[in-house]
Amino acid sequence: MEAQTDDIKSVFFIDRWKAQNEDNKYYHSILNNDGTLSYDRVLEIHGNNLDLIKKQFLEATPFEGKTFWQVEKEIAWLDESTPI
Repeated sequence: MEAQTDDIKSVFFIDRWKAQNEDNKYYHSILNNDGTLSYDRVLEIHGNNLDLIKKQFLEATPFEGKTFWQVEKEIAWLDESTPI
């Protein structure tokens, strides 16, 4: 029997991280005084239907009141120590 994606509970989230920039090449997460990473969860979507989750994400405004489509040319995907 093949599993359907509608039966799978999924969570999609966006965290906004505080980071420092070194030489305009590398970003590193900032640690709080207690050793935890400093970030805010700005969006969290739960669901069983991946198409509905995508639709909700594309309609949400987690980027300072803007949608993904309004900011897509202004943002970059950065991993720790990834050169830009």
